[in-house]
Amino acid sequence: MPSRRETEDALRRLAPKISSFEFNTIIDHAMDSTGLSKASPETAAWLSMVAFVRHNLTDYDALLHDGYD
Repeated sequence: MPSRRETEDALRRLAPKISSFEFNTIIDHAMDSTGLSKASPETAAWLSMVAFVRHNLTDYDALLHDGYD
């Protein structure tokens, strides 16, 4: 599993202007995800950031609820 520090450093490189709330939420997700436990820090940070954006900044969940896949 990538260390929290390594993943934090990777996310800072990927999204240097991210808010502290979003930063911590994304890092927590990366650390708690069993699916990312073997990912590189960069991959864990990227995939967690994509999931955060998808579920929080788009209509993704509403579209799923409406039957889109």
